[in-house]
Amino acid sequence: MALQAERGASRADLIDRLLELMPRARRQFQASLPEDVSTELANVTPHQFEALHILHRLRDGGEAPMGPTMNELARHQRCALSTATALVDRLIRQGLADRVSDPEDRRVVHIVPTERGDGLLRRFTSTKHAMMVELLAPLSDAELTTLLRLLDKVAAATAHATPALKTMEVGDD
Repeated sequence: MALQAERGASRADLIDRLLELMPRARRQFQASLPEDVSTELANVTPHQFEALHILHRLRDGGEAPMGPTMNELARHQRCALSTATALVDRLIRQGLADRVSDPEDRRVVHIVPTERGDGLLRRFTSTKHAMMVELLAPLSDAELTTLLRLLDKVAAATAHATPALKTMEVGDD
């Protein structure tokens, strides 16, 4: 559907068009990943990758220089402690993270990315940035600013979703 045709489209049609474009854009992005990054990411779920990113950000950002504790990770991922524990167990089995005892209080355990985890995150982030530069090149600065403003608005609306929306059941109708 061309942009001219979309101008007269209903809101429902526009939303359907967006829902068609999002998976296509994701597939094209994934197909453009270098083979080594794609292969390594094939074994990492988005939730695990998000956790790895949080470990890196908290450690390198200074909020948790020794790495976050399991409670801190669960809080940042907005998940139950048991979910964070299972997630970290999988990251450890994959060699992407490790548990490290606090030298001042051995009861405290920090979660840190391994060299392999840091490397994967660094390669993916670098690749993602380069790909976005290329993909967004056709947009003017004004268009890119508008896109960012709109995505911020959608992200804010998502963060404030009503409880009914969060528990909505999808039917066949």
